[in-house]
Amino acid sequence: MLLSGGHETSGTAGGAWTVYLNRNGVYSAVGDISAHPKAIAIEPDQDRIQADAKVRRFARIWVYLKSSGRNGSFGYYRIGNESVDEIKAIKIYPGDGGTDLGRSIYKATFEKSPIPFKIQQSTTSDEGKVTWTESKR
Repeated sequence: MLLSGGHETSGTAGGAWTVYLNRNGVYSAVGDISAHPKAIAIEPDQDRIQADAKVRRFARIWVYLKSSGRNGSFGYYRIGNESVDEIKAIKIYPGDGGTDLGRSIYKATFEKSPIPFKIQQSTTSDEGKVTWTESKR
């Protein structure tokens, strides 16, 4: 599960998200990523079958972090048993005045995630009741 702060904590490039792993119904925080909710994709990592928990990685979370109207950083975070690896990223140019290659990479990655997920938003009433609603990606 990825949990972000409120919309006011995010900019056009996105914002900070905490990564939680579900272990027998209990969620444990393992690290943080930066991401925009419209530019996230998740895929299984090939190292998920490693016997050694220190090198095992369950998933890669692909993100695009917008730098300007023309370019941004495209990359991924690897999610391990107890940590999130630093982002591995390159600069691409999918925006206005960008390149066909940059737009193709962006579209291919974020149009359909290999691991389906939902983006939801919560609101809390004055009485403390939390309501979750699905957001469009």
